Amino acid sequence: RDATIRAARDLYGAKSAACATVAKTWTGLAVKPGVWACKGSLTRAKGNALRNGDFEAGKTHWAASRGVIVREGSGFPLAWSGKRLAILNWSGGKRPTTSRGVDTLSQTLTLPRARKVTLVYHLLVDSAESDKAARDTLKVQVRRGQRGAFTTVSTLDNRRWDDSYHRLTVNLSKWRGTRVTLRFVGSENATRTTGFFIDGASVTTG
Repeated sequence: RDATIRAARDLYGAKSAACATVAKTWTGLAVKPGVWACKGSLTRAKGNALRNGDFEAGKTHWAASRGVIVREGSGFPLAWSGKRLAILNWSGGKRPTTSRGVDTLSQTLTLPRARKVTLVYHLLVDSAESDKAARDTLKVQVRRGQRGAFTTVSTLDNRRWDDSYHRLTVNLSKWRGTRVTLRFVGSENATRTTGFFIDGASVTTG
C-alpha cells in the first residue's frame, strides 16, 4: 500500500484522482493505512516520528556532513522517491568526499510509546570496491538525548552493492518513548569509494 501510494503521488500528484483510487482500492481490500497517504505527508496516526524522511525539504530537521543531502541528477542515481536523497561517502568513483572518509546524517526525535518501534529506510549501495571484503561501512546508531555514546544497531558494508534500492528495517523498541538521536555514519577507506544512498526514511510503530 505504501509503495503504490508513493508511486501515485510521484507520478500524478498527491491530490490526483489516481492516488485517491489507489488508496481506495487498498482500503477495499481491507489493507489498513500505513505510513503514506495521498493528502499531506507521512501519516502521524501510525506513530511516525521522523521528520523530512524523504529529504524533499532539504536539510530541514537534519544535521549532516556537507554535501550529503542533494538533488538527484549530475551523475547521481535517482532518488527512491521525489527529487532529493542523502548520499554518504560517494564521490563518483574518485576520492572520499571528506579527508577522513566519514560522513554523518542525524536527527533528534522522540520515539513513540509503543510495544514495537521500527526505523524503515531505503538504501542503494554503489561501490568501486571488490565485493569479497568489507572495506566501507554504513552504521545506524542511536543514543539517548543529544549527548553520550552512540549504540550501533545495524552495520552494512560495500558487499551489498547491486545498484538497487532495498527496504531495510531496524528495531528501535529498546528506546521507545524516549528522546533519542538517530544517526547514519558512512565510513570508507582511502582506496576505492563506496556510496550509501538513503531515501524514504520513517520511524513508525509495528
